[in-house]
Amino acid sequence: MIWSTVSFRFALILSILSWASAVEFSMCEIGKGNECDNLKKDLSGHTLKCEKAANIYRCMQMVKNGEVDVVGVSDTDLYPAGKFLNLKPFLREVLDNDQTYRYKAVFLIKDGSSITNLDSLKDKKSCHTGAGKTTGWTVPVSNLQKLQKIKIKTCYDTVANVADFFAESCAPGAMSPKFNPFTTNRPAVCGLCTDCSTTSSFAGYNGALKCLLDDKGGDIAFVSHRELGKEGSLSLLCPDGSVKNQSEYESCNWATRPSDVFVTSPEMENGKLTEITKALKDNADKIKKHLDTFKDSKNFKETSENYKTIMGDGFFNTFEYYHTCKDDLRWCTVSDEEMKKCSDLKLAFAAKRATNKLKCVKGTDARDCIRKVTDKKADFVVLDGGIIVDAKNDDKCKITPGISETHITEKNAQEASYYAVAVVKKDSKLKFPHLKGAKSCHTGYGKTSGWKVPVGLLIEKNEIKNDNIAKNVGAYFSKSCVPGALDAKNNPNHGNPASLCALCPNDGKECSASKKNKYYGYTGAFRCLAEDTGEVAFVKHTTVLESTDGKGKEEWEKDLKSEDYELLCSDGSRESVQNWLTCHLAKVPAHAMVFNDDQVAKRMYSVFSYLDLGSSETKDLLFSSSDADYTSNKFIYKTKIAEYE
Repeated sequence: MIWSTVSFRFALILSILSWASAVEFSMCEIGKGNECDNLKKDLSGHTLKCEKAANIYRCMQMVKNGEVDVVGVSDTDLYPAGKFLNLKPFLREVLDNDQTYRYKAVFLIKDGSSITNLDSLKDKKSCHTGAGKTTGWTVPVSNLQKLQKIKIKTCYDTVANVADFFAESCAPGAMSPKFNPFTTNRPAVCGLCTDCSTTSSFAGYNGALKCLLDDKGGDIAFVSHRELGKEGSLSLLCPDGSVKNQSEYESCNWATRPSDVFVTSPEMENGKLTEITKALKDNADKIKKHLDTFKDSKNFKETSENYKTIMGDGFFNTFEYYHTCKDDLRWCTVSDEEMKKCSDLKLAFAAKRATNKLKCVKGTDARDCIRKVTDKKADFVVLDGGIIVDAKNDDKCKITPGISETHITEKNAQEASYYAVAVVKKDSKLKFPHLKGAKSCHTGYGKTSGWKVPVGLLIEKNEIKNDNIAKNVGAYFSKSCVPGALDAKNNPNHGNPASLCALCPNDGKECSASKKNKYYGYTGAFRCLAEDTGEVAFVKHTTVLESTDGKGKEEWEKDLKSEDYELLCSDGSRESVQNWLTCHLAKVPAHAMVFNDDQVAKRMYSVFSYLDLGSSETKDLLFSSSDADYTSNKFIYKTKIAEYE
């Protein structure tokens, strides 16, 4: 009896202690991923809530606003997180080297070199790991520009600045379209390379050393401290202009690239932060297993340092002095969601080292933004290709399409266009254009592939009359989900029928053209079909393929198979969803950024090209109509509005 009482008390104490050490907290996760959910299942003793956001920049703002407790950020995203949002680093990643940094960037010169100080670098021959690479390019260029050794000829083009400073270089990739978009780079930037491609033997750390040690090679190489000791007859050039032995790299390096960190709001209560910190440290192995950001981690180290201290002066300089353009770029946004994206893009600019001031100008709709761009009250607006074609025929619109999204089309070709398609389930009896009485799913009211193309063709085929179109479409289909159909700007006289929203969520009450409506956008319209809400979905040619056969990550997409769906061809036949090239409703001009003159377009293209702002994450901010709809691979620079025929 005594033993039983003791056992009970001991178990009670353990239970209380276990309860006291448990913590409930939230973490932000990007896009359709399930990393956080997997960690949640594996995180015993604690309650983790996973909040999703479209991108890391939205995540950071959610932390700033107190909507989420923590998020993991990369070394480059730490800059905007700290500088613009004042987020607080509290846990640093410790890597396999038992350090909280990846490497230190060093300048290597030959023993007995004529380079004896920083001034003597002028007109020497330089060896780089690659154009745009951190150690071999952004660190030396940024820091030498800050010291005013490299003169800034053009704030957008670091290749031109380097070509003016060094007599000759080997900078793999400097002649690629990314770093030479206007084909103006001088051959001297690749003069030391027999092959200046990013896959050549001159690329990377070994390539930079090869360039330095070659008989006709360079005078200085920009590499990581991990390359030290491979050659004994080399020395280090330090930021103060002195020359030291390779072993002295701790005091003679130009930048330290930090490991990744967890950040939180500066308003986080200290007691809770202590509990979260302990929970994450105690589960370092599970974080490494489930969170891709920290896949290289060994464990974690608590920190009270601010973002600038963690980055160190040399690495911090790569964000402040690499791209030195200060001119404004004004984005006219056509919706509240685009305003949020503009706010996200500001942070993306900073993370990618763009110093331009991106300003967000609110427009009421596409027409209003076209007017603002024409009147030079804004610099650019992102428009649907169909709207651009309409604007082209209006003499009052003085606009220039400058940057377009591209899509994979025939034989993997990149085109500034896509295909509008009609999708049904394989067991459906529907054929185009005989869709009267069917239940339809649309990307949005007035959208090209989801509204203009199918409705236009149905009018052309005499299925729908060409007057009071919204009313006639409502009468033609039995029920629909057309996001935005009842919005005030699309329905000023309240004449659009309620049936246009009848299939939308919450018994048609959630018919907004925003992410609040799960049936909005390309993915949303397909979801409307996949969940048997509708019978036909009007989307683009890649939509089904993106959500089926394991490619979709959302719960509703998991068991979807592309073979269960077919396309309705404009001639009345049907094909598999892979045959969109021959079975589609129309070929549609892609979305594009539209500017008020060619010079602004070139300026923006320079920013996106040189600074690698063409990442999928950044493109989503510009071109996707919902949070996860953009799948194009890159931008294309277009100089004539006539290309949008």
